[in-house]
Amino acid sequence: MARNKNTLVILSPGFPANEADTACLPPQQVFVRALKKQYPKLNIIILSFQYPFTKNAYTWEGIPVIPFGGNQRKGLYRVLLWIRVYRKLKQLNQENNIIGILSFWLTECAVVGKRFAKRHGLKQFIWILGQDAKKKNRYVARVKPNADELIALSDFIQDEFENNYSIRPKNVIPPGIDINLFDKPAPGKDIDIVCAGSLIPLKQYAIALDVIAALRRKSPNVKAIIAGKGPEKQRLQSLIEELRLQNNVQLSG
Repeated sequence: MARNKNTLVILSPGFPANEADTACLPPQQVFVRALKKQYPKLNIIILSFQYPFTKNAYTWEGIPVIPFGGNQRKGLYRVLLWIRVYRKLKQLNQENNIIGILSFWLTECAVVGKRFAKRHGLKQFIWILGQDAKKKNRYVARVKPNADELIALSDFIQDEFENNYSIRPKNVIPPGIDINLFDKPAPGKDIDIVCAGSLIPLKQYAIALDVIAALRRKSPNVKAIIAGKGPEKQRLQSLIEELRLQNNVQLSG
C-alpha cells in the first residue's frame, strides 16, 4: 500500500461482521457506504474494538475492517485492548498517509483516537451519537474535547452535551438514508407502526403503547411491532395485556 495514499481511519466499538450483518449499527453502515461512494479514491480503514468477536481482518463492501474482538471485557484486558489498537494505528500511519481519525461515540474509541491524533499531529473528530451526551460520561474528562472536534447527531444532542459539559459541538450531522434501498417497488404493507431499539426506560415505549391504544379506538385493526430486547420487556408485555393490545402489538425481539 502506497505511503502517500490518503487514508481516513474510523474507530468504532463495533462493525458488521459481513454484508449480511444488517442489524449492526445501520446508520454507521449507511454513512461509511455513502462516504466510500462520494470519495472513491479515499482509503477508508475501520478499527472495531469490541465486535465482531474475532481478530481476523476482513473486508466489508471493499473496505478493510480490523477487529480486535474485545467482547466487552473489562479491567486489564480493556487497557491491553487500547494498547493493541494504538499500536495498529502506528503501523497504519507508517504505511499510509492518514489525513484524519473519526471516532464513533465519545467513549473508548475517542480516548485512543484523541491521544494518537494529538501525538502525531492529525485531525480527529468525534461523532456524539446518543447516550454519550448524557451526564456522567467519564470519558469526557479523559478526552478533554474542544468544540471543533465534536460532531453531534442532532440539535438535541448538541444542546444536551452543552448543558452537561459546557462545550457546544461545532457541527451537527444527522443520520442519513440510503436511497438505493428504495429502488424496488414497495412490498405489500401489513404493519402500520414499527418501533425499534433497546427495551430500556430511556426509549419510553409505554408512551407508544398509549398512542397505539388511542389509535385502536378509530382503527381496531391497527398493527404494530416493537423490535428490540432489554430489561423492559416484561413490563411492556404486561402493559400490552393491560391495554388489551394482544391482537395489535407484537414484541418481536
